[in-house]
Amino acid sequence: MMISYYKTGKTPFSQYCFPILFWVCVVVMGFVVTTPMSFQSYGQELLNLPKTKGYPSLKERKKIRQERALQQYIEQENKRRVEAGMPTLEEEEKARQDAMRRNEEKKKALEMAKERVTIRKKAIIKSEKRVDGTVIGRFSQQNIYRLGNLYVLSPWAPETRKGDQTALLYMTIVNPTDKPDRLKNITSRQITRKIEARVSSVPGTMKGLRPVEELIIPPRSSVQFNVGGMHFSMLSMIKVLKPHDTFHVLLQFKVNGNGLVRAVVTSKRDVNPFPIDSKLIANLFDGVYEKKAPVEETPKPKATPANNGSVRATQPQQEGANGADDAQMET
Repeated sequence: MMISYYKTGKTPFSQYCFPILFWVCVVVMGFVVTTPMSFQSYGQELLNLPKTKGYPSLKERKKIRQERALQQYIEQENKRRVEAGMPTLEEEEKARQDAMRRNEEKKKALEMAKERVTIRKKAIIKSEKRVDGTVIGRFSQQNIYRLGNLYVLSPWAPETRKGDQTALLYMTIVNPTDKPDRLKNITSRQITRKIEARVSSVPGTMKGLRPVEELIIPPRSSVQFNVGGMHFSMLSMIKVLKPHDTFHVLLQFKVNGNGLVRAVVTSKRDVNPFPIDSKLIANLFDGVYEKKAPVEETPKPKATPANNGSVRATQPQQEGANGADDAQMET
């Protein structure tokens, strides 16, 4: 039979196998296409299944396996670090957190310090704008400033050279009242960073300087800051002082408040260019320079033909008297 099939050219393969193979391919392709979708939906259902009979779901078991693997890695790494003399992972993490906390504290402290500096600068500027020393006048070649009920006489400073970090400041503070006062602080932002009162242990020299802890202005007395005695030291100088320059000094008193005075720079370093006049201080105690006495105005006589000459004669005498009063006040 097989020989007859080969001879005729008609075989069972050509008659029946092609349709069979076609349908087999269709079934296989349908199975391949639909099976992954069914597996995917089935796996999703398994993941979403709650715990039944005490067994965890696939998602929870996967998480547990990851945690166990991480714990094993941490134990092995810590063991290796201990053998090598290195800190463990926990210690390293704690050190990192401590460093971050310290950095945050430093940043906060720096911000707070900047805020304090800003507030202090604003307060100084506000006080300088609000309170100013009243210049009474120039008597006996000395400038007199009034701060509340106190008087400051002729603030001056000797010239400095380039590179000098310290300079001196001199003045006289007079308290004509019956209450003592205390100088809390003295500053000059445009010249120096710090000013402090100092006194020498050896009178008349600059040896053994020590700071004055509390500067009290006694009642009915004066405190003199002179060459060779108690003086103000300006530390960390910002600007070089040249002769005939002027700069502001802010004095802060406990009772009489704050006030500005203008200091003069002179070329003399060892000699006081403004000697203290005892008569001037006595006049300050007596209140001579408080206010000018009001001048009583005398009624002017009416000009009549009979007294024309007398009017001309009395007017120069009145002007001369007023000029004499002004000259006496200036002296």
